[in-house]
Amino acid sequence: LSVMLAAVIPAPAGIGSTEFVFTGLFAGIVGTGIAGSASLLYRFATFVFPFLIGVAVVITRKIRERRAMENL
Repeated sequence: LSVMLAAVIPAPAGIGSTEFVFTGLFAGIVGTGIAGSASLLYRFATFVFPFLIGVAVVITRKIRERRAMENL
């Protein structure tokens, strides 16, 4: 629901608008602090963490390619 509402506000990858809507939806239920923390945890789990995994995979592949080229 928060992702659909955040799509109304155009932003690259919904950055900012998703957190705003997520916090607004859940602040009345669990409080502003917890809702804000949960929205940042959601963003980390769906945006930052996969990015870091991708960076690690690319670096590992580049190292293997260099070693393979050196062994030729």
